[in-house]
Amino acid sequence: MKSLKLAIGSALLIALSTTAAFAQGTTVVLHDGETISNTTMTANVVEQCEVTVPSNIGFDVQNVTGTTTSAGNSVSVENIVLSQASDKIRLSLTSNGTGFVHMIGEAPDPATWAASDVTWLATGWTAGEATGFAGTLSNTLSETSEVATSAPGVASFHNTDLTFKLAPNELVTRSGDHQIDLIWKVEVIQGI
Repeated sequence: MKSLKLAIGSALLIALSTTAAFAQGTTVVLHDGETISNTTMTANVVEQCEVTVPSNIGFDVQNVTGTTTSAGNSVSVENIVLSQASDKIRLSLTSNGTGFVHMIGEAPDPATWAASDVTWLATGWTAGEATGFAGTLSNTLSETSEVATSAPGVASFHNTDLTFKLAPNELVTRSGDHQIDLIWKVEVIQGI
């Protein structure tokens, strides 16, 4: 007798096979007198979604004394599969540090922007499929700021024009790249 393992999603199923194939519901007497009846196969579907976020959000800072707006960015949450029709997906954002880092790496570090100098608008989310929230980037991993929450029971939601703003900072005296890494958080909100 052989054993065959099938992976479906994150569930592992084990099916037994013999040298002969049998129709469902057919009982066969084996040589040793034992019988084989129906086998149930189960696909255990885990909660899941496919999230696409921009790999880079750029600010072309022409004037450090004024606010700089990013070009529109595309964010999407597709193929949503949740336990309950009343559940929602919440998309949040934080940074991995307290502020931007000037990439030349001179010592001491030149002045740059704090994480909280980055904000975004609530507009542009798929009508009726999600609610957007205006927010400010947090400078701690333990605190996230909500970007959008889906409506219950939807298969997807997106924003093709998510806009970020970088606050003025007259203390910046070095040109070149100033960078900060963003961390997107996706979670399920249980319905009521």
